[in-house]
Amino acid sequence: MRFLKIIFFIIVLFVLAFITLLFINFRAPQKNGERERFVVQQKTVSEKDIIDDLKKQGYLKSEMIFNLIFDLKGWHGRITPGGYLISKNMNAYQLAQTLSLGPSQKWVLVPPGKRKDSINFTEDA
Repeated sequence: MRFLKIIFFIIVLFVLAFITLLFINFRAPQKNGERERFVVQQKTVSEKDIIDDLKKQGYLKSEMIFNLIFDLKGWHGRITPGGYLISKNMNAYQLAQTLSLGPSQKWVLVPPGKRKDSINFTEDA
């Protein structure tokens, strides 16, 4: 019986340690952070490169947690080029959700001699 109590105690410790580790990595990198513009340059940049940039610039604590959120929500492939308003006080879920919803700013190249009224503004154009 004593052996079972010890095994149960060890399992509880592992579960608590795992939950603590998830919580620490899920939190925002900073408590106070201003909204900043993060730019995704072009469609040829991979999602992994974007996530690496977010980590290097201090927006993410853990790439693994961020990818886990994208996997669970089915948001992979939804980051499109443009400008995103994000902050270092966003937790991993808030950041993933903001990036999956699309940019707040998009850039358009208007060919010489054309007016904005004569241009088709579609995603593939």
